[in-house]
Amino acid sequence: MRIAFFSDTFLPQINGVVTTVINYSKFLASRGHKIIIIAPKPKIKKNINLGPDIIIKYITSIDFPTYKEYRVAIPTFISILRSLYKFEPDIIHIHSPFSIGWQGIASSKVFNLPLIGTYHTIFPEFLEYIPIRTIKKKGSVEKIVWKTTNFIYNNCDLITSPSVAVKNLLIKNGIKKPVKVISNGIDLSKYRTKKISKETKNIINKEFTNIIYFGRISYEKNIGILLKAMKLVLNKQKKVKLIVVGSGPQLHELIKKSKELKISNNVIFTGFVKDKILFELLSSADIFATASTSENQSLTILEAMASGLPLIGANSLGIPELICDGKNGYLFEPNNHEELANKLLKLIQNEKLRNRFGNNSRKFVKKYSLDNVIIKLENLYTKEIDQYSNS
Repeated sequence: MRIAFFSDTFLPQINGVVTTVINYSKFLASRGHKIIIIAPKPKIKKNINLGPDIIIKYITSIDFPTYKEYRVAIPTFISILRSLYKFEPDIIHIHSPFSIGWQGIASSKVFNLPLIGTYHTIFPEFLEYIPIRTIKKKGSVEKIVWKTTNFIYNNCDLITSPSVAVKNLLIKNGIKKPVKVISNGIDLSKYRTKKISKETKNIINKEFTNIIYFGRISYEKNIGILLKAMKLVLNKQKKVKLIVVGSGPQLHELIKKSKELKISNNVIFTGFVKDKILFELLSSADIFATASTSENQSLTILEAMASGLPLIGANSLGIPELICDGKNGYLFEPNNHEELANKLLKLIQNEKLRNRFGNNSRKFVKKYSLDNVIIKLENLYTKEIDQYSNS
């Protein structure tokens, strides 16, 4: 098959959508398929080679006003049509509903191709942090976002969502097209780190219990709740450290907040680290924790599971589908830092429980293997292409 991916976010930016697009592309290419990725051109273009069967088509873009790391593509539809005409795709798959997503929809109509749309991000949560007064009014965020979401995704022939919770949310809020649950998937072969580098040893102190969060350092991830919980934890257990891995727009604010809470000696902000160091940190940490309430299916939780970590996460959206309360981790009431602190203390004080939960994480994550996910995706593509051919 020849598959065209449209995404409003791509390398060098790193997030769940980018990781999914890359994973899908690489695994599909390894099975003999051809891929073209349509994405915003970064400020500084770097040579990115994902393999001989994966083409990257960059679209002229500008900075997003409040999230400088995001780029907004400027419509260059003729250029996209030329690239697609040359590529001759069998199917189009959009991974976001913004500028490039719209152009993916238009392209599917021009070439009369089946259109798949994946709903990755809970946009009402995300847009709360954009400083536009007209959408700050009570209820207006949800109304605007869901109307836009429905308009875009109801143009698709089929929609995929990584979690059952968000599938139900889409249907509840007006999506009329079929919605199928397909995991983001994870390459389990990456999480077998044995050797630990000096850089990682400088971050992880094994005399402490090490709690790790990794991912985007941004407002919708609720990392401030983790810091408040950490303050309570340290009142009872001094030999604990929180490792916050990643970069993003809230990094400096959170560093300042940790100092205000007087916990900065026990909180390490690493900034961006390479995959090798991230995998080492995960294999060396003791607990993974997230306070995010906006997760469809969290790739960071899947990665923590693959690393054999016990988990703590907010009881929200897709998170309870990955964290089985009392089996591979604990859930806590969203935004309740006191309950989060109590759940952390349970794991900090019980190494046997941590080991049991961690072992279960490794068992549970196997069904999210990318090998299994790609076969499901292939079958979905084949079915949609056949339906178009016979219609």
